[in-house]
Amino acid sequence: MHPGSVEARADLARVAWVLATSPDRSIRDGTKAVELALEMGRLTDGKNSSMTAILAAAYAEAGRFPEAITTAQQALQLATGQNDQAMVAALEAQLKLYQAGSSFRDQGTMP
Repeated sequence: MHPGSVEARADLARVAWVLATSPDRSIRDGTKAVELALEMGRLTDGKNSSMTAILAAAYAEAGRFPEAITTAQQALQLATGQNDQAMVAALEAQLKLYQAGSSFRDQGTMP
């Protein structure tokens, strides 16, 4: 598999999302999730609302709430610009968690 391929990015996104948002504490690793999500951001030039939302969740899991808030706001702007109402609603809910100093726990859906 090629590191920059669509499949590689999708796999990287899934791993970062699980590490950041798994309900199972033994699986979560905020630091590793941030590392992977930053790599995804480099691959997508930071212009993908889903990838940016994953980075925000990773920052929150790592306890980096100011960065989680800023990044979630960026993802919200991207989703709004793309007229992705479902993503906008999800990000608004996640942003409230980050502003309250809480991480997001996945309920089976990845952005």
